[in-house]
Amino acid sequence: MKLKIVNLEGLYLETDVDAIVVKTTNGELTILNKHIPLITNCTIDVLRVIKDGNEELYALAGGVLFVDENETKIITMAIENKKEIDFNRAENAKKRAEDRLKDPQSDIKRAEIALKRAMNRLSLK
Repeated sequence: MKLKIVNLEGLYLETDVDAIVVKTTNGELTILNKHIPLITNCTIDVLRVIKDGNEELYALAGGVLFVDENETKIITMAIENKKEIDFNRAENAKKRAEDRLKDPQSDIKRAEIALKRAMNRLSLK
């Protein structure tokens, strides 16, 4: 199955894969070749890409998943693999988000999303 991932900078990844495991608003899905057509929202979570028996993990910042018979596309604001993540920066982002959550004057929803994204990135450490 062909996997294409597009982020704000353009085409991030295009490769043949055996399967992907992605968390959606309806739960976790495993997508294999010849999957039924599907469009759904992805949540902030780890994307697992399985190719030739190996698994690669990506920190996915949510997005939209499009599946047809032999191609899967993910459109996302941000995605990083372990090699691309600056873990010190992610740790600082987590602390800032936690501090904002303690401040009643801050935008709580935005702080919650920032915290989820930082913790997702840190989970690949």
